[in-house]
Amino acid sequence: KKENMQLLLLFYGLLIILFIVLMIGYGYILMKRKKRKKYEEEIIKDYRGRVKEIFDENKFLKEKVLKKNVLVILNPNSGNKKSKISFENIIKPILNDCGIKYELRETERVNHGRDIMKEIDLEEYSMIITLGGDGVMNEIINGYIDNVIETESISRLDIDELSVKLKQYSKQTPLAIVPTGSFNGVALELELRSVLDSVKAIIENRKTNIDLFKITAKYDRDEEEEEENTLIKYSLFHLSYAFLADHDLLHEQTFRDLGIGIKSILAPAITIMKKRSYKVHLKIKPVLELHDLNNNNKFTDFRDNFVQCEDNEEWYETIDEFLVLTATNISLLDTDHAIAPYAKINDGLIDLLLIRKQFKDQSISRLNLLTSFMAIEDSTHLELNYLEYYKLKAVEFNFFDPDSLISIDGEIIKCPNSILLENCHQS
Repeated sequence: KKENMQLLLLFYGLLIILFIVLMIGYGYILMKRKKRKKYEEEIIKDYRGRVKEIFDENKFLKEKVLKKNVLVILNPNSGNKKSKISFENIIKPILNDCGIKYELRETERVNHGRDIMKEIDLEEYSMIITLGGDGVMNEIINGYIDNVIETESISRLDIDELSVKLKQYSKQTPLAIVPTGSFNGVALELELRSVLDSVKAIIENRKTNIDLFKITAKYDRDEEEEEENTLIKYSLFHLSYAFLADHDLLHEQTFRDLGIGIKSILAPAITIMKKRSYKVHLKIKPVLELHDLNNNNKFTDFRDNFVQCEDNEEWYETIDEFLVLTATNISLLDTDHAIAPYAKINDGLIDLLLIRKQFKDQSISRLNLLTSFMAIEDSTHLELNYLEYYKLKAVEFNFFDPDSLISIDGEIIKCPNSILLENCHQS
């Protein structure tokens, strides 16, 4: 009994010590947060003064912006509700300091951003400011395109005419990205790593034209329809199948309400454990000069893994089981992961990365998947012999699994029969 009592006292003693340590740690965290908040407030206060000076000196921008309202579209659920905090503490005070009139709209559901953009008159606004991640930017872009198509009565299929009109409209009413989401790949590609970076870019009137992906997805026809159902969609930066699509489903839907730290661990871990592969008939239209091994060895030689199409000499094809299949327009997934280091957001091309289920005589294991995922952090994944990296003009996916899913800028859609991916250069 005496020994049991001693063990019990020891146990309770350890609990008390653990509690004290946790409380000290919690107190330290609160103190650090308080100091950081005070520091951030001082920075913002100083920044507001400098931004006002820059705005007053830029007469062209000042005259242009003050003539019309600015539309602010905010996703209140992005990045653990960071959007609303950033707007109230930074964006709103700066807009007020500069005397800029604005209209605030908050998204309330999936694709609400797209609906907002479709219904507005673009000519009434000098600028569209979006607060959110890549998902809400995808909605805004597609709504912007819907608006231009309806206003100008042009075909959604005509890339050239649509690109011309988008350039005209976006010159008068540009989009401004304020990165407050879980994933901010497009903002990072434009070197906008914080809310303050975006504010400075807006006030300095720094603009650039970027590429869009045109996605033509064909589904099975309905019994009453004579032709296949076709979905035309535009993407800002990536289309993923297999690994990254399964990952995005877990990250953005299944574990949506968990903290960013927890779901960033669970999503890749579960996806790697499942190690699902998908059969695809893949066709590519490579940029031949970039795959010339005499000039560089950045990209995989497609001639080793694809055969030339009989009906078109510019296209090459393969049918295989894939673990990873991602087409992207940007190099960065986040601040630490450059998935396609040679991708550029305005080069008019498509970067394709893939891992097959079986590479030559090597069966790709979970450890191989984990290694490739971890290696993205320092771009050493390109040194892995089983990872293929191509620079393309266009790519076509023909799918065999009707129950699988596609991820477009983080948005999950039902897998079609086929997808043709083209680049709208600097549109």
